[in-house]
Amino acid sequence: MCSNNNVTFFKVINWAFVAFHLCFLIACVVTVESRGADNPLTLYYQIEVSHGLLINVYPIYIATFTHLAGLLFHGIFALSGTAIVDEYFAYNFTNPIRWVLQFVVDGSALVGLMCVHGFHQVDSILMVLIIFASTLGYCYLQDQYLNSGNAFNPDKEPHVFAVPFYIAMIFIIVAKSSEHINDETSIRLAIVTLVSLFQTLIMFMLQRLHIRYRYVNVSGDDDDTDGTDEADDGELGNVMKKGDKIDMVLDEIRRGIRYEALYYINGMLFEMTITWIIISITRTNQVLH
Repeated sequence: MCSNNNVTFFKVINWAFVAFHLCFLIACVVTVESRGADNPLTLYYQIEVSHGLLINVYPIYIATFTHLAGLLFHGIFALSGTAIVDEYFAYNFTNPIRWVLQFVVDGSALVGLMCVHGFHQVDSILMVLIIFASTLGYCYLQDQYLNSGNAFNPDKEPHVFAVPFYIAMIFIIVAKSSEHINDETSIRLAIVTLVSLFQTLIMFMLQRLHIRYRYVNVSGDDDDTDGTDEADDGELGNVMKKGDKIDMVLDEIRRGIRYEALYYINGMLFEMTITWIIISITRTNQVLH
């Protein structure tokens, strides 16, 4: 059912993001390696794991993990593009594994943001990640509206819970981050990260647009045929209708892949901003005041 053009389109998109993550991964590695033995990385601050147990925080390692994970996920998507398009996009017009990618890659960027702003307890970071995972779980359920062959009609749509959860998560991060805003540099840093954090809310808008403008009966049975049509059209008419439906499905798959690319771009902007901040504070030997 899936044309080679759709599979190639999906693979090309993911190879492009492999290249993006590779560039930033190299930038992180060069930042670490350029320090040398006589100029080691500056300790940014220490985080409390449990009472009396502290670990050193070097945000550059978090940024390195972010882009290594992104490279691996997009590499797997590119290599298994045929299976993903045939098994997921062909039936639900979306890639559910994307939410796993978003949790790992965007989630690690969130950890980097929280470390930049000096979250002093691991419990606080874990709480934010749990809220983030819950939000993405609701987004996964929201995707079920895309499957026209599966009646999904809950009393409350998943976004009713996902959006407030995500906004609450943002305000938790903002509240904790405000504890270390005490000079002009930290104010500028807070503004940039805050704007970037709110920018990630675009994922809800993308999902709603994708669902709202889907084809209504792209995979269901034809309900508008009757006996007279069959008598007039015959076998040729049935073949033409079947061909039209196949074209609709292929178009919907292509549209789903386009939205997939927009999700990637939305996450990329957030990851890029956090990595740029982390590389900057690492190269200038900044510490948390």
